[in-house]
Amino acid sequence: MRKHSPDSIAVLGGDCLIDLEPFAWLSERWGDGLGILWLDTHPDVMTPAQYENAHGHVVGALMGNGDPDLTMRVKKR
Repeated sequence: MRKHSPDSIAVLGGDCLIDLEPFAWLSERWGDGLGILWLDTHPDVMTPAQYENAHGHVVGALMGNGDPDLTMRVKKR
């Protein structure tokens, strides 16, 4: 991503953890101008205390909440 600096990224397939890195990168690039369309059967805003599996933490981590191993991947402005 850093090599090609795309303006947008489409992520299809895999579990929700695959979304963390590209969305964190886009968040760093676009800041408050970033919008994400998240289509899933659950919101993925859980914390480790609420749900053990990390794939349920991704959106929360992008917002700076939850597991430090995930939130450290997201730069906040």
